[in-house]
Amino acid sequence: MRALGIDPGTSSFDVCCMTDVDEIVLEESIPTTLVAKQPEALFDVVQKAAPEVMVGPSAMGVPCKHISQISDADIAYATLAKNTEVDIAIRRLIKMLQASPYNVYFVPSVIQLPTVPTHRKTNKVDMGTADKTCIAALALWDHAQEYNVPYQEGRFIVVELGFGFNAAMAVDGGQIVDGVGGTLFPGPGFLTIGAMDLEFSHLLSRFTEEQLGLGGASYVASGGVMTPEAFAQKIDETKFTLAWDSLVDGVVKAVAMETAILEGQVEEVLLSGRLSRVNALYTRLRESLETRFNAPIRRVKGFSSGSKEAAQGAALIANGLGDGLYAELVDVMRLREAKGTVLDYLHWPNPNVKSLMAEKMASMLLK
Repeated sequence: MRALGIDPGTSSFDVCCMTDVDEIVLEESIPTTLVAKQPEALFDVVQKAAPEVMVGPSAMGVPCKHISQISDADIAYATLAKNTEVDIAIRRLIKMLQASPYNVYFVPSVIQLPTVPTHRKTNKVDMGTADKTCIAALALWDHAQEYNVPYQEGRFIVVELGFGFNAAMAVDGGQIVDGVGGTLFPGPGFLTIGAMDLEFSHLLSRFTEEQLGLGGASYVASGGVMTPEAFAQKIDETKFTLAWDSLVDGVVKAVAMETAILEGQVEEVLLSGRLSRVNALYTRLRESLETRFNAPIRRVKGFSSGSKEAAQGAALIANGLGDGLYAELVDVMRLREAKGTVLDYLHWPNPNVKSLMAEKMASMLLK
């Protein structure tokens, strides 16, 4: 069975297509800037891979649905009806897939999972987007391989260190039980500010979507965007050390938060994402975490180095949803039981969230 996964990342959309015997059929990385302007470029890669089952770009998250069940409302909630170039491109790609013969499923975000207690979801949206669910799936597979244990025994924390955002998730009994992502993360990402002081947003007067991608370690160090590899070469310079220490401090706090959720010994802390693949940064981060936590710290190995972790995890989930070799992985994580939208846990009297979303959806449908 050819199973394909897509990771819609900040810097690139990655595609991973594998067989039931873990043979890699195709891996490609397409710049997000290109996908935003030409989603057809990503669709062409899907056609080249010719998958029998695939996980499509699920953005904020969609309950585990087949593409034949996807409505305009599902697509709107998955993209929060935003009209950025990337969100419009994702919606266009989904429309292309709806008109195609491909067997496509969509993946939930952390907040939509039944394994996360409801009280942890109150007034939250991003506890980890759909791609973070895919990363957790790969981490669970990796943990089971590393320790030769069943998925049900997985008890660990996985931290995603992306080019843009960071996230951390707690896995217990092979199930995601908590997560912190995006602007809830207690420290800066590489590009993004992470948790933001409300007083700072007041000073800005008007806060836009684009501004979420500012203020991270790269900006603290250099005032702009640079690659993690270039950042690592200057890490001992004063401003770069300051920026790195700030990022690491946020990761430490996030791991501590998720450790508290698990209430006991954590079997390991797994690191994933763009920054973890830069050896100089990974080594320093691992050393910082080892001084604070009594658990092994290592990288998610995955089954390939040719695509990002989320794309690999999405491929595993696609295989499982197609009743392939990894069906048990999907069952243990209870992905099929996900429900609702990412906005279901907001309690806000005025304006009403549903009425705001209805207005946004009307605008979206015109794009």
